[in-house]
Amino acid sequence: YEIQSAIKIGSSDKLSKSKQTIYQNWDGYEATISGGKRIYGWELYDAKKNIWKTNVGDDQRAKDARQLYINGKRAVRARSDSIPEGASFSGSTQYVSKALGMQNWEHVEDVEFVYYRKWCSYRVGVQSVSYNESKDNYIVNFDPYAWDFATNPHTSKTEITQTDDLEYIENAYELLDTEGEFYIDCRSGDVFYMPEPGEDMTKAVTVVPIIDELLVIEGESLTNRAENITFDGITFTETTWLRPNGAMGHLSNQSDVSRHEGKLYEAAIRAQTVKNVNFENCVVNNTGNMGILYLKQFQNCTLLGNVVRDTAGVGVVMGDPSRGY
Repeated sequence: YEIQSAIKIGSSDKLSKSKQTIYQNWDGYEATISGGKRIYGWELYDAKKNIWKTNVGDDQRAKDARQLYINGKRAVRARSDSIPEGASFSGSTQYVSKALGMQNWEHVEDVEFVYYRKWCSYRVGVQSVSYNESKDNYIVNFDPYAWDFATNPHTSKTEITQTDDLEYIENAYELLDTEGEFYIDCRSGDVFYMPEPGEDMTKAVTVVPIIDELLVIEGESLTNRAENITFDGITFTETTWLRPNGAMGHLSNQSDVSRHEGKLYEAAIRAQTVKNVNFENCVVNNTGNMGILYLKQFQNCTLLGNVVRDTAGVGVVMGDPSRGY
């Protein structure tokens, strides 16, 4: 089931007399809820580099997607191998060398700088690259507000302080140089991919995700919760995560908590103000961020025999840090 928006279950969906509602795959079948859209029509674009190309269509969510799944496996967004040669961080300014050639990239505004600092990770989007005459290199310009949060302590002492905090740069066609990498042009919707050995792009099952939540179970109040619901044997898969596309990028504190907002990010499955809401023998995989999130006001809930794998964020989260528990 390829869904266009999250399935929502609320207080009004519960049965009378505390009866249990069970969602279960039919005997002999596998029920899968996907947040993705299958794409077809791959053609060889660059024979020398073995880069293939197709288009995601008109849905802007697909054009903006940050993930691509090939035959059930997550592809890697085009990135540098490590800190680009000549890149340096000084004071609060990020520099890159002329040799990198970033100033000549076609869509430099798509590029993200990815920093790892202590237990935190930051993704800051590039606005422009300007020539620095005094050092004969280039200054990378970011959104001022996002860059302030990335380079100043604010609520935690995890700010970027040195060149080694930069892990890699990401998301440019010019970085597409390794098997298993892809790049999506968010304007045209063109997708470029360099297949891994053995992958036949004329037969590959290719999915681009378009939503970041698959299932939301939310009650109205503590006296009127969503309750007595079990999902058994269902697969939840293929979500994206569009929040980092905004001007603030991705500024994490820890455990998938937003540094500048102080709240948790999205998950494929979210439950809040619930009672006796259970997941048994389910699979949650290939998510753009967290897997399962019990956010707040949950009681007597069970997770039993599930498999949560290849989530881009935390697998299972219980609690809301902004509420102090």
